[in-house]
Amino acid sequence: MISCETALAINSSLITEEDLVIFTSFSGETKMIKGVVRASKIKNVMIAAITKFGSNFLVEHNRLCILF
Repeated sequence: MISCETALAINSSLITEEDLVIFTSFSGETKMIKGVVRASKIKNVMIAAITKFGSNFLVEHNRLCILF
């Protein structure tokens, strides 16, 4: 578990296509998360998201989404 944006940025280079990355964001529009999601998609990493119901960046850029 990576709990802050700085640690996320540092560890994003270690993520591979064998990983599942679960992002949590109420807005789904956090700038740091957007960058890591884009980089992860390029590496073909499976992305899951827990975010608010509605349209946002995380809803549109993941393979599995849990909405609240």
